[in-house]
Amino acid sequence: MKKILYFSIAALAVAGCAKELQTTEVENTQEPKVLNTYTITAGIDAVKANLDEDLNVLWQAKDSIGLVDANGVITPAVLDEGSVGKSSGTFTYQAEAEIEAAYAYYPYTSTGNVCNQKVEGTTLTISLAASQNMSMDKACISQNNLIMAGKPDVDGKITFKNACAIARIKLSGKENYARRVYLQTPDKKVSGEGTLDLSSDAPVFVTAPVDEVKEVATSAKLAQRSTAVVVNPWNGSDNRLHVTPEGTTATQEGVDPDVYVVLPAGEYTNLCIETLGNTDPSATAAATAVDLAKTSSATLTFNAGKIRTVNVCLDNPAATDFGKRANCFLIENTDGGNYCFTTAAGGTNYEDSKQKIVTKSGYYASLLWEDVQGLVTNVRNDAIGKKIYFTLAEGKKGNAVIALRARDG
Repeated sequence: MKKILYFSIAALAVAGCAKELQTTEVENTQEPKVLNTYTITAGIDAVKANLDEDLNVLWQAKDSIGLVDANGVITPAVLDEGSVGKSSGTFTYQAEAEIEAAYAYYPYTSTGNVCNQKVEGTTLTISLAASQNMSMDKACISQNNLIMAGKPDVDGKITFKNACAIARIKLSGKENYARRVYLQTPDKKVSGEGTLDLSSDAPVFVTAPVDEVKEVATSAKLAQRSTAVVVNPWNGSDNRLHVTPEGTTATQEGVDPDVYVVLPAGEYTNLCIETLGNTDPSATAAATAVDLAKTSSATLTFNAGKIRTVNVCLDNPAATDFGKRANCFLIENTDGGNYCFTTAAGGTNYEDSKQKIVTKSGYYASLLWEDVQGLVTNVRNDAIGKKIYFTLAEGKKGNAVIALRARDG
């Protein structure tokens, strides 16, 4: 039986003397908890593209799931080494008794041994990563990017279902080497904290609506409106996405050149995709250039558990160039077509001190308002050329406002 020593220290200044240190032994009568080791089997439901194309989703080293009992208590379980690279794996956890899991979720994460997620009733609060690394393996989502949930069957096996949507970004266009790919929108939060219903047979991860008034009043940054996919080097070698007019390849052999971004399901009316890279094939130059790839003012719908392909051309379209800077343009529109105008001349700012706009990398253009639906589409900002491009619909007349926005909204 354990014994604990309690120390009592008193400092007395009497005639230059001090009391000696006193110790008292007290027995600890509480028995230590005995933790036993248990296992549970968990598989992953196939992730389908909209065209019924399979995407490999496999358990990876150090994956952890959260087991939730009927009282909402969460117990972590860690993937066994022998299950790495498989769609069905064995997870091990320690507890005083075997857990009767009502639900389970992925990924379980903690900080200082304190769980980062919480469960109230059947509602799980969990966060979607704002920075997602590309996977080293072809057609495989990287570790901890997905959010999944499941319930045990009659045999105790858990089948996880993806609660998020997946955007497959296929790049093409003028030759460059990309290190990062950003997906961003001013309309909603594409990452950060959200919730899902664990009791649902088709769980869907949902982020909180954007509260413009609250965020402006508190000067909060809207970083959740942007997700970066990092093209990390592996095995000590350089890896980037080599973009060409014919498509994209990876500079490291065996890496899928398509960029998979995990995001909340739903409709996106202003979705922007940009790349961060340069044209240096030797990878010695700093990757500071930004090419804005696409902004869509049409509605794009992403469904939970599904993959939607987004084809992105980095080239600017042939367009009628207004050349000058102004806060308003009048266009006699009959045939429609592509147009562009200048946002800055020479340096990074307007020369006119009354109309200063900084066109820093990461700024993107979006359709803010139009009084005729479908009047303006394909709004995009060329941060290098310092021009904003847009398309006018044939035969439509009306008014529209285009805004230049920072990446955080």
